[in-house]
Amino acid sequence: MCVNKELDLQPVHGEWGPWGPYSVCSRSCGGGTRSTTRDCNKPEPRNGGKFCVGRRMKFRSCNTEPCPRGQKDFREEQCSQFDGKHFNINGLPPTVRWVPKYSGILMKDRCKLFCRVAGTMAYYQLKDRVIDGTPCGTDTYDICVQGLCRQAGCDHVLNSKARNDKCGVCGGDNSSCKTLAGTFNDAQYGYNTVVRIPAGATNIDIKQVSYSGKPEDDNYLVTCGKGMRHRQVSCTMGAGEEKLSEHFCDPSSKPQAVGSCELPECASWQVGVWGA
Repeated sequence: MCVNKELDLQPVHGEWGPWGPYSVCSRSCGGGTRSTTRDCNKPEPRNGGKFCVGRRMKFRSCNTEPCPRGQKDFREEQCSQFDGKHFNINGLPPTVRWVPKYSGILMKDRCKLFCRVAGTMAYYQLKDRVIDGTPCGTDTYDICVQGLCRQAGCDHVLNSKARNDKCGVCGGDNSSCKTLAGTFNDAQYGYNTVVRIPAGATNIDIKQVSYSGKPEDDNYLVTCGKGMRHRQVSCTMGAGEEKLSEHFCDPSSKPQAVGSCELPECASWQVGVWGA
């Protein structure tokens, strides 16, 4: 059989083959990813032909429902898998326990697995990349995919732009709470009730504008009466250190996050006797 040499040496440009099946989800809850790949083999490029242009791998979100309350942080789970492994690091005991290192990590390294030796400040990089679906940090919904931080919404879906509304509801329309706003400009001499703040109100912003245009005048805002105050309570290793999962701290010693407060009693009119 004879084959024309000129025809046999003509460039053949590559074409993509079909997408393969999607992989198993990388997480069981909290927003994992599944991936699929394709090959440039229908046909393969040869004789100097061009390689396929486009994505070889693509991802989709899966198991986006929130994880059960009290479950370990996903990065914490990955660090704990190395518990008892000291990697021949001088000074580490065979019972070493690893916890996530969040603070002090460069932005470009957020998708690497840095773990800290529990009870110390020492930390090490234990893996080149975290498992896909791991949040890039504690202050973002973005997730790590193939070692890179990718945009995700509060719904834990890749490329989603879903954000919490002013009421703290993911993708909400601000309808589950209401904004109260107004201007008080009808003061009489003495104490005046400017506004009553309802229980449970958040994002409170009260400003005083000087009637004279100066930074200060002879009017003052005064708060009084009973109310509730809130504070953030978190489990940390030492003052100012990164946050840990709550199960690392003794629940019986957890401070209250909400407490009552009482400022001076609000002024009110008192009826006296008529003068002579």
